[in-house]
Amino acid sequence: MAIHKIEMSQPAKQVLHTDVTFDIYSDGEKLGTMRISKGTLDWTPKNKQRPKKIRWERFAAIMDEVYEGHR
Repeated sequence: MAIHKIEMSQPAKQVLHTDVTFDIYSDGEKLGTMRISKGTLDWTPKNKQRPKKIRWERFAAIMDEVYEGHR
């Protein structure tokens, strides 16, 4: 089974319009970076510069679909 590691950085103070950033690793290899903001969740795969953005409503629908598939 893979060993996962998540590194998180966030602003020292509450700042408007500042994302919380997670760097995601599996077995020591970086999978990508996830940024969470008020409006979207952004995923930037390793070796890419442009993130894929998803609105919270779409993310909720995807997770509901995944949840229903595991019942």
